[in-house]
Amino acid sequence: PADERNAFDELLDRTRESEDQSYGIVHDTFYELEPAYADYYQKMKKTKCWQIGPISYFSSNLFRRKDLINSFDESNSSAAVVEWLNKQKHKSVLYVSFGSTVKFPEEQLAEIAKSLEASTVPFIWVVKKDQSAKTTWLPESLVDEKKGLIINGWAPQLTILDHSAVGGFMTHCGWNSVLEAIIAGVPLV
Repeated sequence: PADERNAFDELLDRTRESEDQSYGIVHDTFYELEPAYADYYQKMKKTKCWQIGPISYFSSNLFRRKDLINSFDESNSSAAVVEWLNKQKHKSVLYVSFGSTVKFPEEQLAEIAKSLEASTVPFIWVVKKDQSAKTTWLPESLVDEKKGLIINGWAPQLTILDHSAVGGFMTHCGWNSVLEAIIAGVPLV
């Protein structure tokens, strides 16, 4: 029924109360990325708004500190990925990753695989761990690491995007991926 409230409704109420009592709102974005929306949001909220992002990458020096980046590498795969990228031409690699929440049907994985196989572009393709266990959709020719690299599960995305061999990023356009690509100067598809 419409009159029943749940924990999420209560959370929204507390969030609105907090916003009403605050001096302003801080956003993990930057004005130049979305000026029309930033202006609209501030006008709609009738409060001060600051765009100070990307918050998690406050310094290009921090973004490029390999010791910090690699400390988050759960699979210790950064070295192997960098070794493969070092063999590729400048801005020649397409990085393909659709985030941790997107789950494709096998037919769609097969279409992506066929497209990568037909292209002349070297690639790194990140496939979710639970989807990479069954590989009936994967053509044998894509297993060859000369043309492409398939990563099963977690990938060192910051390391990949920051490498000079990467020339494009095919993405689901999640907020973190967009900001990471912008910081690295990699075009998004």
